[in-house]
Amino acid sequence: MIVIVLGMHKSGTTLISNVLHHSGINMVEDYQHGISYDDGNKAERYFTKKINNELLGSSSLFSLMIRPLSNSVSKESKIKMKNLVNEINTTHLNWGFKDPRTCFTYDDWSDVAPSHKVLVVFRSPKEVWVHYWNNARSIRKKVLTIRYFFHSWCLHNQYILNYLSETKNDYLVLDYSRFMNDDTDFQKLEEFLGISLVDERRKELHRSISAGSFGFNLSKFVHKLKGGDNPDKILKKLQAYL
Repeated sequence: MIVIVLGMHKSGTTLISNVLHHSGINMVEDYQHGISYDDGNKAERYFTKKINNELLGSSSLFSLMIRPLSNSVSKESKIKMKNLVNEINTTHLNWGFKDPRTCFTYDDWSDVAPSHKVLVVFRSPKEVWVHYWNNARSIRKKVLTIRYFFHSWCLHNQYILNYLSETKNDYLVLDYSRFMNDDTDFQKLEEFLGISLVDERRKELHRSISAGSFGFNLSKFVHKLKGGDNPDKILKKLQAYL
């Protein structure tokens, strides 16, 4: 079984990857038990992330400024991706990977990966905003967050919606907040994968409580002025898959 996890930064992909890995689906090289998100371990497979960064030119970019591929992937890059997939596939019976950048490269990974399951996790703009805003320690970072947040949230999640409408692979869509608090969704994930899962949810780390703020409302206003996609409509489309 191969599982590809899709979701924007700060949307719960680390938790999902952690659950999968501890349940026998290899998700990352040199994995250390008891990962700490705050220590910088995002439960990401190093080499898939490395290739994503090469494709997107995003190694040194603030995550909200990462954009989709502007050109088709080169033949050399496709060979590198295929070789990596084949290598992992011969090493592990059950495996997968997650990296928010895959929201923009999934089509190319799907081309080279054998039949696989797609696991989508999303989070409302307000909840994702809290993570970015609280971690914006400088005025510059706060300005960038206000300027780019909604465009990035809409872009990542619209790409996910496009994939869901086109993919022939089995998929499951999870709302992170509901997954954290509802055992029914955890059971849905077990049924989807056909295995018993180790419950790695930690409610004390569920920083989902959020309220409207000046920065959030300003960012949404700036996004609307630029003619950006409606995040409320995108959120409703994602919720329709639950």
